[in-house]
Amino acid sequence: MHRTIKYVYLQGKNSKRLDKTINILMSLVRDKLYDRIITLHKGKISSKLSELRKRHYTSTELKNLICENGEDSWIIQSTRSAELYNLRKENINCDCKLRCGYCNSCIHQYTCTCIDSAVKWNMCKHIHYLCTFLNTNGADQTGNVRKCIDESNLLIDCDPQQEVQHLIKTLVVNSNKKKTIDERKEK
Repeated sequence: MHRTIKYVYLQGKNSKRLDKTINILMSLVRDKLYDRIITLHKGKISSKLSELRKRHYTSTELKNLICENGEDSWIIQSTRSAELYNLRKENINCDCKLRCGYCNSCIHQYTCTCIDSAVKWNMCKHIHYLCTFLNTNGADQTGNVRKCIDESNLLIDCDPQQEVQHLIKTLVVNSNKKKTIDERKEK
């Protein structure tokens, strides 16, 4: 602010007269008010919203496997490692302005165990991927995600813990297959 006054309004000179200094300060306030009116009318994109849009774009390039872990809970595999992230839907209906227009979801509706979501409190690429999956082809009439595994990998008559363990093993095996395919491409 001080540099703006000194170099823009005073052209780098010192002002000795009080009336000229007050006139310059009034010009600064007028210009700031005009800038504020323009940003209110146009709607300035905040850094949080631009980061949200960037993460949505990154999520469009994901080819991960989502598996339902329970009611309003999913498991998604990391793109860079064999880590698995848990996504959970929170039953929060808020009217906040920080929403992804493509996913039509708020930053508070889902939580993920990745660092971007859990520590930095951002709507991570995994949440965007899940939302687009649910909006496009993953949700049936009841809102549940269809199982995204082959029929050969289905377990019959087992308890939920065994099924979760089997899904995790399937995800890890699929990630190892992906690594070997990528290694073959490099050769």
